[in-house]
Amino acid sequence: MTQRTIFKALSAVQSDLSKVGIAKNQKNSHQGYKFRGIDDVLNTLAPIIAEHGVLIIPNVLSKDIKTTATKNGGVASHVILEVGFVLYDSEGDSICHTAYGEALDTSDKAVNKAMTAAYKYFLFQAFCIPIDGVEDADSEQIQQVASQPALVTAETLAQIISLCEELGEDVQRYTAWAKASETKLIPQDKAVRIVAHLISKKEAKNEGQP
Repeated sequence: MTQRTIFKALSAVQSDLSKVGIAKNQKNSHQGYKFRGIDDVLNTLAPIIAEHGVLIIPNVLSKDIKTTATKNGGVASHVILEVGFVLYDSEGDSICHTAYGEALDTSDKAVNKAMTAAYKYFLFQAFCIPIDGVEDADSEQIQQVASQPALVTAETLAQIISLCEELGEDVQRYTAWAKASETKLIPQDKAVRIVAHLISKKEAKNEGQP
C-alpha cells in the first residue's frame, strides 16, 4: 500500500500553526467583536505551508449569481460559489476539499469576495483554525432587505414598456406605484400585476372601438 505523504505534510503545518496561532486583529464595526481576516490567516499560513512544500490550487466548481435590491434603492449582486481546493505536497500526493463562499456587493467585487470567503473557510477547516468571531466577506456588510423579491425580468419589462407606449401611458407612473427608484428595479410580482392591468385597459379600449 502506497504511503500517503500529503497527510504527513498537513499534520506538520497544523503542528507549526498551533505554536504560533493567529490573532484576531480585525474588529467588526457593527457588533464590536474581533475576528481573523483573510490577510491575518494568509500572512501566518503562507510561510508555514511553503516550508512544508504544500501547494493549494483552487477551482470554481459552480456559481450562482443573482441581483437583489438594497434598502437605499440600489442594486447588489448576490454570489454563491462552490470551490474545490486541491492540496499537493512535494511528493505529488494530493487531497481534495470543497468549500462554499457567499458575498453581497453593490459594485463589481461580489465574485472576488465570495472567492475570498470560500478560501478563508477552507483554510479554517483544513488546518483546524478556531472560527469564533469570523465574519463573512472580510468584515464588509451591506444592508439588504430581508427576503428580497425577484426583480422584473427583461421579458416582463419589455411588455410593460410596449403596452405603455401603445396605450399612451407613462411608465414612470407604474414605477412609482411599485415604489421602485427605477423601472428595472420593479419587483417581478408587481410587474406581473402591472402587465395584467395594462392588458385589461387595452382590452377595454378595443371593446369600446367601433
